[in-house]
Amino acid sequence: MKFAPVPRPAPDAMVLYRYDDGYRYNMETATQPVLTKLYVTKHTPKGYWVTDEFQILHKWAPNYGKKRYAYSTILEAAESYKHRKTKQLAILSNRIPDVKAYLEGAKQLVELVVAGVVPLTPGTTNDDEIPF
Repeated sequence: MKFAPVPRPAPDAMVLYRYDDGYRYNMETATQPVLTKLYVTKHTPKGYWVTDEFQILHKWAPNYGKKRYAYSTILEAAESYKHRKTKQLAILSNRIPDVKAYLEGAKQLVELVVAGVVPLTPGTTNDDEIPF
């Protein structure tokens, strides 16, 4: 399979901005948002094709609605990043009780394996003997 080369942005290309988590770029900046400049390589009726300064990323970004990928100002990009992190926190906070329950189940499973109730190797006992 051949891939088309990523087009280079024109020298006067429109610039869009996006903040991402720092850990994607450098573990030293893991807790700091990183601003990425994206250059428009092609305009479409409903968005843009953008690339980063290294031309590694080549992505279509809509230019309408609340879920845009990149923004024309740094302030809009910062507000979008804040909104994404708020939403992520709400989603992950809702999952904490489930994870705690799975952790308790894992602790019980380890105790059963140590006690010899659950076999260490699969297929050495009948599934009906496993207590859950």
